[in-house]
Amino acid sequence: MAVLLQAGATSSISPSMSRRGWWAERPSTPTETPLTDEVLALAKSSDAVVLGAMGGPKWDGLDYSIRPERALLALRQELGLFANLRPVKLFAPLAQASTLKPEVVAGTDLLVVRELTGGIYFGQPKGVTTEPDWYRAGLQPWSTPRPEIERIARVAFDAAAGAAAG
Repeated sequence: MAVLLQAGATSSISPSMSRRGWWAERPSTPTETPLTDEVLALAKSSDAVVLGAMGGPKWDGLDYSIRPERALLALRQELGLFANLRPVKLFAPLAQASTLKPEVVAGTDLLVVRELTGGIYFGQPKGVTTEPDWYRAGLQPWSTPRPEIERIARVAFDAAAGAAAG
């Protein structure tokens, strides 16, 4: 937040911020919805939303429907935030710190594009089976509609085209 405020002080942008408590200020055993109508309306009327870490051991015992991370997932769905862009770039001075040989990782510069709101991301386990060797495996069938595939592919292809042009 300090960086945003400093950027505003030294440029033509004028950030205004409104902090709304999600879970940090709530009771240790909340029973209400993780994403309130007030917070959703504020997010929808904003130009940008900055989020911090969510969840933690304190809330592990809560029912899945009211866990803190449900607010983040609901917000992504409501705002149509379906693409997660994860850049991976190795800076030369850090090559020696890698567990891979420096000549293997040298020049690494890629972008992982991950879908955040469709397909398996919100899938619910449909059961558990015990495999013959010793372990249990979750059964989670899913399908991904063509429009979801096309929109995330479009983001990835546009990013690749921009990288090639730049």
